[in-house]
Amino acid sequence: MGPTERWNQARRFRSPRAPELPCKLLKLDHQPKQTICTAPSFGKLIPNLATITEALTTHVSRAAEKLRKQDSAAGSLTVFFHTNRFRKTPGNGLTAKQYANSRTVVLPHATSSTAELVGYAQAALQAIYALGCEYQKVGVILSGLVPTGHQQQALFTDAPDQRLVSLSKVVDRINHRYGRDRVRLTSAGYNPEWHHKRQHLSPGYTTQWKEILTAL
Repeated sequence: MGPTERWNQARRFRSPRAPELPCKLLKLDHQPKQTICTAPSFGKLIPNLATITEALTTHVSRAAEKLRKQDSAAGSLTVFFHTNRFRKTPGNGLTAKQYANSRTVVLPHATSSTAELVGYAQAALQAIYALGCEYQKVGVILSGLVPTGHQQQALFTDAPDQRLVSLSKVVDRINHRYGRDRVRLTSAGYNPEWHHKRQHLSPGYTTQWKEILTAL
């Protein structure tokens, strides 16, 4: 008996009282994210605060850009970083000095401004940074997300500066047209040594003109 015959036989023996299950439609609209995290690992271990600050500024800028893309504002942010827990000390093979910490900051008002978010993130990083360690990763998590037009006003704190938000959106449009990081904060720096390694990155056959496959 073939598969068609077995299917027809199963249909004949199906109970007439068996309920028909409704088919759920595929949702094509994307729901806004509740949290946004950016935390790629360093290309090599980084010991100094200045370089880690440059990396954190870049990560916050990336997260803020995603925040504005979904028309949201963040009410809090968390900065975290840690060393490589698998690293051994050269010579004796013992586990190297380890350190990990994080700091969450509740913002006085929800904002999507890159400049404001970077300022709070850098203050959190300076509060938890420890000397004498080589760090593998620093990252930021934006949480408490609300729609841009629904920020709750407070009695004793200033409202978010809409000029900074508008400036960030202008920077987004410039970078979208001329390339990523064409315009960025000075604290992001131009030091490429902390950037994560991408030698195993898959080619972008469908997104990069230079990587489209050609038939010879």
